[in-house]
Amino acid sequence: MAIVKDVMIRDMLTVTRDTTLNEILHKFENFHTFPLVPVVDGKKLVGIISLEEICEVFKSKEPEIIKRMPFVEEATTEIFDIDVPPGIGLLLVAEDIMKRKFVSINQNVDIREAMRIMKLHGISQIPVVDDKNNLVGIIGIFDIVKTVFKEKGLL
Repeated sequence: MAIVKDVMIRDMLTVTRDTTLNEILHKFENFHTFPLVPVVDGKKLVGIISLEEICEVFKSKEPEIIKRMPFVEEATTEIFDIDVPPGIGLLLVAEDIMKRKFVSINQNVDIREAMRIMKLHGISQIPVVDDKNNLVGIIGIFDIVKTVFKEKGLL
């Protein structure tokens, strides 16, 4: 069975802590779907940004006490209803919106374990790091599926 570093994508786009939201959106404007965006400090993986983190910034916040009331339904915000102040794309940077608690995987892990971790956390992509927590790649479920299909002679 292959290990993650044999399957991962090494050529990926990253951003730094000070990359503005406008720059992030422009970097990925030609993508069909918004990818998982690793945030690096030098080579160290310090955060990730997904579309959910970007949208979360613009959601209206309810007081914590309201959230705890069992008879009050949690409000859901549609993308069409968010309030985007003019110029905010130049003011918000990756540091403001990145998720600091995230799952990553070591490059020497078996791909079966990588798939198990992705399923456990309900994610379809995961950043790959070396023993020093340097970002070395990204792996997705489809990368693993393609590898298994190759091993079984389908590709």
